[in-house]
Amino acid sequence: MPPAIEVQALAKSFGAQRVLAGVDLSIEAGESVVIIGRSGCGKSILLKHLIGLMSPDAGAVRIEGVDIARLNERALLEVRRKFGMLFQSAALFDSMTVAENVGFGLRREPGLSAAERARRVDEALALVDLRGTQGKKPAELSGGMRKRVGLARAIVYRPGIVLYDEPTTGLDPIVADSIDQLIVRVRDQLRVTSVVVTHDMRSVQRVGQRILLLHQGRIYTSGTPETIFNSTDPVVHRFVHGISDPKEIQI
Repeated sequence: MPPAIEVQALAKSFGAQRVLAGVDLSIEAGESVVIIGRSGCGKSILLKHLIGLMSPDAGAVRIEGVDIARLNERALLEVRRKFGMLFQSAALFDSMTVAENVGFGLRREPGLSAAERARRVDEALALVDLRGTQGKKPAELSGGMRKRVGLARAIVYRPGIVLYDEPTTGLDPIVADSIDQLIVRVRDQLRVTSVVVTHDMRSVQRVGQRILLLHQGRIYTSGTPETIFNSTDPVVHRFVHGISDPKEIQI
């Protein structure tokens, strides 16, 4: 079987600014991969290419062997159904209840009855420990609970791949740990492929089976958490331990 995700020589520029300069990576089905790198290095841009929200200037993005850059819009929509995504802000509709937010996309599922939609919503909320919150509005929820609702919405489609964009940003350490545990639970119980973009180094070690460091538009290195956090390479060591490069400091 082909990898769940395969990227080859992916390049993307915005005007004169080259963000991705030949990214190569491969992620196997069921694997949990964390992408790290400095702010503005192109991590979120890479995620948008994986789900087909952006088209590359050059290179290929293959999802289960299919190069999505060559697909028409209808075929691309079918590929996107393989994905769930948890956005950094959770991106909930304030005017909708929790149940309506989670089940929003299910309304487009052909042949799915209202009872089946409700059952799927209940299952997703139970998996993220939010059973009984169906009638609440986002304003009634804590930041961590909103993230959980966003995760429930991401998995209610039963996707094969889940993308996480900074899932623990803005959360206190205890709530962040609970989100990390949910990411692992979703991966193991639903057997999904997980791709996590984060700056949270504790989260990196908790959820990542493999870590990719994006640096200067390419995958600079790849390895297990132990390998990456024990690396003596100055670029890797400074980033994961939060040590600035004196040569980059301007006063």
